[in-house]
Amino acid sequence: EVRRENPDGEQDIIEIVGIESLFRLADRFDLKCVSDCLEQVLIPQVWEDDYCWKLLYVLSDRYQLLGLQAKLYTRIDCYFD
Repeated sequence: EVRRENPDGEQDIIEIVGIESLFRLADRFDLKCVSDCLEQVLIPQVWEDDYCWKLLYVLSDRYQLLGLQAKLYTRIDCYFD
């Protein structure tokens, strides 16, 4: 799991294993809407954490969630510009 501080000072816990499980379910049941959900819910939370969103990209590639990949490409390009 990855911990980071919220702007309000509260601690966030993002469970990487939980994220990977979502990708496995998406792959098994062909749930492309999962990529939209992850994009809206998780990516804003992990934007400050390089490890998290790079891992999300690897997982999106593994499970072929192309909508999520496109969003992550954009964020990675912005990061390196």
